[in-house]
Amino acid sequence: MALDKNIGKLKPVPVREVWPDEARDLTPWLADNPEALARALGMDLEFVGSEVAVGSFKADLLLRDANTGKSVVVENMIGQTDHDHLGKIITYAAGLDASHAALIVETFRSEHLSALHWLNANSRDTVNFFGIELRVWSIDGSRPAPQLDVVIEPDEWVRRVNVAKSGELTDKQLAYRDFWTEFLPAFRQQYPGWSSAKTPSKDNWRNFPAQKVGFHYSVNFCRQDGQARFRFELYVDGKDHGKALERFNRLEESRPDIERAFNLPLVWEPLDQSRGSRLACYYPEEADVNTREQWEVLRKWTLEHIGPFKDAVQPHINRLD
Repeated sequence: MALDKNIGKLKPVPVREVWPDEARDLTPWLADNPEALARALGMDLEFVGSEVAVGSFKADLLLRDANTGKSVVVENMIGQTDHDHLGKIITYAAGLDASHAALIVETFRSEHLSALHWLNANSRDTVNFFGIELRVWSIDGSRPAPQLDVVIEPDEWVRRVNVAKSGELTDKQLAYRDFWTEFLPAFRQQYPGWSSAKTPSKDNWRNFPAQKVGFHYSVNFCRQDGQARFRFELYVDGKDHGKALERFNRLEESRPDIERAFNLPLVWEPLDQSRGSRLACYYPEEADVNTREQWEVLRKWTLEHIGPFKDAVQPHINRLD
């Protein structure tokens, strides 16, 4: 059968034609494009730094899981894996207390694939190891396009089953995990490109990127005045509480414009005793995760309103220094 004239031919491109040097070319590209790794891992990632000191060594990249705030460490190399880089990713994961560690290479030796698989099988939920192969393609001489192909990842389903069997999750944590299992696919379908998160958590909250360090959007079950409630919010975070509160106060200067652009009541909450502050929209009735028949209503309410909420708030975040 003849090839359709309108169909191009996919051709592999040597990695070194695109990034001649690992440290000077590949690492900076990964640092400038964290969304490429985020899509591969199914996570929402924020760039923290490159060449991050770990004792006398330096990790190629350090990122932050936008949902949990935990560290994600990356070691990359051009060529085939070696003991040196495998040892480094383990060392950096330990030194930076990372929840995820990714080794990005051109090709993996079978021995190193087995080692990463063994690490995942024996590390439980404390740290997740990923093996990612970097490939580059062109179509009929087009510009090269990178592909990050995850070849080793934790078996999340097996882990969840093992945790549930061991009794480590409470009934409420299992309910949270089931809620997010239904929520995340609907969220990504409604708002494509906003989040790469795929793995449901056992927590009462789920964070989503705000494209600016120190801010994130969140959907969560909570308590307000002793009642079980449900909300989505913009959270202004920071290790330095004073700076976080200053950013929140500057954002509140735009309060009339934000409230005019969004058609539901908003609650401005400067949390003096916390590390951050929030701008929240509450579901108008009580809501508890154990009331499963309420889940669909909560999901639809969130998906209907969180997009317009972001549209009202994001321009004012972007204008902050």
